[in-house]
Amino acid sequence: AKLVSLTRITPGSLVAEFQGLRRTPERSYLSVQVGRNEHVLLNSEFQYMNHSCDPNVYFDLPLMRIRALKNINIGDEITYFYPSTEWSMVEPFDCWCKSRLCLGRIAGAEALPPDMI
Repeated sequence: AKLVSLTRITPGSLVAEFQGLRRTPERSYLSVQVGRNEHVLLNSEFQYMNHSCDPNVYFDLPLMRIRALKNINIGDEITYFYPSTEWSMVEPFDCWCKSRLCLGRIAGAEALPPDMI
């Protein structure tokens, strides 16, 4: 499954807000880390956002928003960089994004080289 844009989105634009979601100390495959021991469950269409090492959106965690990093056209998959919200992944995985920036193994920010954090 994947999340696909139904409209054209320009860099910096607001893609969505995810305020009002219950915060929990428990992390899961479908949660986003919003604080040191706080997670919110993405229980909407945003649970279908896949990872990319060259993403087109990012989570603006202080404002609980998702914003575009680059132009997104109709039909483009909406992706984000999982380690940008997860210190330690519940389910690390091998990345197949095919980006020239691909890290190969995605395990959370704690597994990134120090210069990437």
